[in-house]
Amino acid sequence: MPVAPPVEELLIAARAKGVKAAYVAIETSDALMLRIWRNLPGKSPELDKKVRKSQAASVSIPLRGAGTRKPIMRLNALPLTGLPGECQSLAFTCDKEWRALRDVQRKSEGRLILTKADTVLAWGAEAEVREHFKADLKTLAPFDIGDRLLMLDDHLYLKGFLEEALCAAIIRGKPLLTRTHGRNAFIIADAHAQDQSAFTALAQITGKVHGQIDGLVAPADDHHPDPERVRWAEALRISLDLRDGKYWLIVDPDIWIWPSRARRVADEFMDRRRGDRFNKKYNQLLDAWVRLIVGTDVRNTEVTVSAFASGSAAENPSFSFGTRTGFSQRHVS
Repeated sequence: MPVAPPVEELLIAARAKGVKAAYVAIETSDALMLRIWRNLPGKSPELDKKVRKSQAASVSIPLRGAGTRKPIMRLNALPLTGLPGECQSLAFTCDKEWRALRDVQRKSEGRLILTKADTVLAWGAEAEVREHFKADLKTLAPFDIGDRLLMLDDHLYLKGFLEEALCAAIIRGKPLLTRTHGRNAFIIADAHAQDQSAFTALAQITGKVHGQIDGLVAPADDHHPDPERVRWAEALRISLDLRDGKYWLIVDPDIWIWPSRARRVADEFMDRRRGDRFNKKYNQLLDAWVRLIVGTDVRNTEVTVSAFASGSAAENPSFSFGTRTGFSQRHVS
């Protein structure tokens, strides 16, 4: 979205005075402030009641037992049985902004995964961390995240951190890529992988698994003034969820668009391609993706994946999950 001239003039004037000023696109001011507020530690309960329009409360509502009646409804969720319990906490000689951390993560080419809360958290080899931050790094120590795993909704930065690490672990050794778009993490079929045989089952359902959108050009902006052809690939949106005290890996077949800024102009293409993905076809698509990410055709077993080839528990996050999706049945009336 272009910046209004008066706003741009204000930013220029502020920078000229030595003020650190930038334009950041947000949903609404209220939504942004509520997100910031939710992640502030040590809030006064009295003040929190005035800020929030609704409050979470502890209740005890007995759940009904498992249903036994047909139909059986398949869920696009795999049971997560193991999550990393620690990472590394980094302290610096000066404050590190999000943009600087993302730049370091990009330059590491997947060897570091970073996030920021009250401290900077990292996964990756200690030597790699020290190599990229050099003299700016003051201390590095193991950091326990176990308690925070039970409150992911109150630690959204940690949820994204885990999802990025989980994607990195799943794609390791496979012809897949991982990217993020907004708050969503994706696993993507790699069009440049030399061996495309892993996509055979997927291609039998979808036809092609990647390609170029004919006649569509990515919109130009200040950072991308030249026209750019738009490409696509079959993808899987990945997220973590906590329900009834159990963690689930949610897998949702999707389509990835390059460059990502062209996603909004590729709506018609994506609607056409996804238009018939219901019931039987969606079930087949889910089967193909699950076999691809777990790396086995064996049902009802457990696999463990790690983001990196080696490292301590604080350096190398590992995840374990089942290969059979969850399901639901109707209760007896």
